[in-house]
Amino acid sequence: MKRLLKAILPAALTEFARSARASARRKQFLKEWTSARKACVRREPSTPSQYLLIFPSDPWTISGALGDDAMISAAVQHFAERSASVSTSMFCRPGLAEGVVKSCGFHPVIIPERDSFVGSLQRILSETRADELILLGADIMDGYYDPAGVADMLVTADVAARCGVRTSFLGFSFNEYPVPELAAFYNRVSPEVRFNLRDEISLQRFQQFTSAKANLVADAAFMLRPGLVDVQVKAWIDKQRAQGRVIIGFNVHPMLIKDASVEQMDQIIRRCVEAIQGASRGRDVAFLLLPHDYRNALGDAACLRPIHESLSHDAGVHVYYLEGKHRAADIKALAGQVDGMITGRMHLAIAALGMSVPTLCLTYQDKFGGLIRHFGLPGDLLLSPSVFDDDEALETAVVHFVDKLPMLRQLVAAHKAEVMRLASGNFDLGVHETA
Repeated sequence: MKRLLKAILPAALTEFARSARASARRKQFLKEWTSARKACVRREPSTPSQYLLIFPSDPWTISGALGDDAMISAAVQHFAERSASVSTSMFCRPGLAEGVVKSCGFHPVIIPERDSFVGSLQRILSETRADELILLGADIMDGYYDPAGVADMLVTADVAARCGVRTSFLGFSFNEYPVPELAAFYNRVSPEVRFNLRDEISLQRFQQFTSAKANLVADAAFMLRPGLVDVQVKAWIDKQRAQGRVIIGFNVHPMLIKDASVEQMDQIIRRCVEAIQGASRGRDVAFLLLPHDYRNALGDAACLRPIHESLSHDAGVHVYYLEGKHRAADIKALAGQVDGMITGRMHLAIAALGMSVPTLCLTYQDKFGGLIRHFGLPGDLLLSPSVFDDDEALETAVVHFVDKLPMLRQLVAAHKAEVMRLASGNFDLGVHETA
């Protein structure tokens, strides 16, 4: 019947009906939220925190994108330093995500279905005995990917804060066009919830969108301690250095173009191959291809593996592809071994910059501008996806980046201490610093 109605009704009428249903669901959700706020019973949390509750940005995969792994690991490291006996629980979806949470040593907390979500929050907060709630805002809080999921996070943060739980969003970015309906949620959240924005541009956009108070920080992933360097990769790097080559980390992925077609994917791969070949002509340079997201079709291997295959038979190019899955801390350690990083993943850029390595960014969702501003880096280090439409644009940018590395390294070094100070602000639950 639904298919029949969809087929015979005008598109405008179908869209009106869909919008009306969404509006009704939103009003009901707000009504349930109001009831939950009234039922909150406040208690005093332990100091230092003994029970940490984490709400990840992707409750389906938890850490398929290594940026999530980096932020989670940095937070857990921070709280473990404050209390050796801290116990950690994590919200997740049922199924595979539960296993991921358990493998990290955390207790899984299944996110309730939408129609019972709000009513379950007090029970969850009581069962987890949460002293502190950390929510990973990452790049989702403008609603670009999942407005309903953002609403769930905001309601969770509000109810937790009203129950006395110390509550904060780790530094997140905010794009230029947030989903308008989310303003009603942001404006109702308890002033005790700490919203951390990870760059000045995002902070300005957030303040224009909502009356909620916010703080300027740098990304929490800057606080992640580097792990171990893969032995085989280190041997390859050492060999390249012994032959006088500059080492460049390289990363590209399908999400640089939204809903990329097969033809667009082929073009990304072709341009990257041409750029690496062009940069290798007349320069002592080697490229380390680094995946930073392992999510199947959206993962970086979809681009990086065919790039490696195309270049592996070119005697004039020195290239290595990092096989397997690796933790964010180990990738950060590896990022510290290269001389420059070219990446389309912001958290790989953060890993590199956190290790004092200059970065050329292939941007999407206007997330990178505030990051390079933290380090006083020039705007020409931001490349839009249109670079793949030009025969020589990417190659030219890569060549210029390699040639400017000594100057760029000085800029990164000059700003790093202040960026690290800002990053530590993610875990400062004092008063709001900005209005």
